[in-house]
Amino acid sequence: DPDGDMVSYALSLSTVPGIFNAIPMGASTSYILNFQYGTTYYWDVAAMDSFGAATKIALEKFLPVFDNPPLTEPAVIGDTGTWEERQVSPSAELSWSPVSDSYGDSISYRVYLGTAIQEMSLIQDSSTTLSILSDLGFNTTYYWQVEAYDDYGASSASAVQSLLISLKNNPPGNFTVLSGTGTFETRLSSETLSWSNSVDPDGDMVSYALSLSTVPGIFNAIPM
Repeated sequence: DPDGDMVSYALSLSTVPGIFNAIPMGASTSYILNFQYGTTYYWDVAAMDSFGAATKIALEKFLPVFDNPPLTEPAVIGDTGTWEERQVSPSAELSWSPVSDSYGDSISYRVYLGTAIQEMSLIQDSSTTLSILSDLGFNTTYYWQVEAYDDYGASSASAVQSLLISLKNNPPGNFTVLSGTGTFETRLSSETLSWSNSVDPDGDMVSYALSLSTVPGIFNAIPM
């Protein structure tokens, strides 16, 4: 104050322009406001001396926005693509690299799976970077995607992945006819049709199905 008078302050604060709440400040030149993110605040302050003379600053406003940078995209490690398996029910391990947050916020992951991209549904929501799938079907294409997110709404998603598992199954090995072929003379009313054993390269049990006919091209199947 040019006259040496004691100066006090009056703060006017509002979230609606023109409708203010007066907050006496005394000689204090600061005020701690507990704000809400996404809300615009309007304020001004008047300096007054003990004789009523006052000076007022222009109206100020500010909008606090929560600082939460987007997350980096999870990098897929496995499983994706096409491969073969030899087991009754195929399985897969979906995995991805962990995503870090610049503020150290905890990160969780949502995994979506489906047999069509537009039909993917949530199958896992956890902090782990691994999702184990079991009881999958052979020769069925599955689509999956992982989404990383933090507690404050920041998120990022990987590209949609696909996986196709085929049954690894080689056919039984070649075998030969041992009897029951060609033209021969006999006084018997039966003939033994026989063949050598077929060995399966995968070690599977082999069974046989005999086709028999008196008319070429029209056969009756005889399970063996």
